[in-house]
Amino acid sequence: MATNFTGQIEEGGEFPPEANRYHLYVSLGCPFAHRVTMVRALKGLEDVIGLSIANCTLGKDGWSFATDAECPGAIPDSVNNFKFLREMYSLSDPNFAGRITVPVLFDTVKNRIVNNESGDIIKILNSSFNKFCKNPSLNLYPANLEMRIDQLNDMINTGINSGVYVAGYATTQDSYRAGVRLVHQTLSELDYILRKTPGGFLLGETLTESDVRLFPTLIRFDPIYVNVFKCNLSRVQDFPHLSAWLKRVFEVEGIRDTVNMRHIKNFYFLSDRASSWNPNRIVPLYNGPLLPSD
Repeated sequence: MATNFTGQIEEGGEFPPEANRYHLYVSLGCPFAHRVTMVRALKGLEDVIGLSIANCTLGKDGWSFATDAECPGAIPDSVNNFKFLREMYSLSDPNFAGRITVPVLFDTVKNRIVNNESGDIIKILNSSFNKFCKNPSLNLYPANLEMRIDQLNDMINTGINSGVYVAGYATTQDSYRAGVRLVHQTLSELDYILRKTPGGFLLGETLTESDVRLFPTLIRFDPIYVNVFKCNLSRVQDFPHLSAWLKRVFEVEGIRDTVNMRHIKNFYFLSDRASSWNPNRIVPLYNGPLLPSD
């Protein structure tokens, strides 16, 4: 029984690179799906790979699809007209035993999921469609930086991407304390890295996969994780170099359009799992240091 999908898109393989064959399913609220929409925009793949955007809240039945009228910014499933993401997983593997998650990269010819691991998908988008994309020269994972990118990615994943969830879902005071301290320590280390690295990005003048992996969590950090996950030993805006980096990435062409604070806040504050601690469905006005409050 499969618990995830790990297909690759490559010449001569089961899933060959073709324009208008593959489709992405994402949530604008989910930080792991956000990294995928970032790479799609950075590489200029909007006319090559289709996109469906899930409802901005996660319900009891999991991810669902909605119209723009029902949820501004949502895009329904145009491939199979499914209402729920779980239908796509069942179509791809009736015995699937893993979690029903976004993002999903889907093959519309074979009518099955190719990959549902965000780290895999961003690498696929970075390298597999260069014959079709608008920005083939952009390489977020250059060979001369692979080792440094991998090291940074491990640090970012442990201390930031997964770190905020470890703190937020802690069930004991000790595990929460350890989690939130790791997040704070990692933010401090990243601020130091940016202070001593000329060029404005984590590895210098070139935007890399590490920047893409960090941005979705940090754009959510001050308006979401400080409160919802109690990661409140520090904020991004308390770190001058991280703050400057966040603004610099936000201003890279195409990135601003991938940030939808309505979807982000609704995902965290109005999803079914938030009902126990937010029964009155109050959504804060604050959108972080880069965007005006509602």
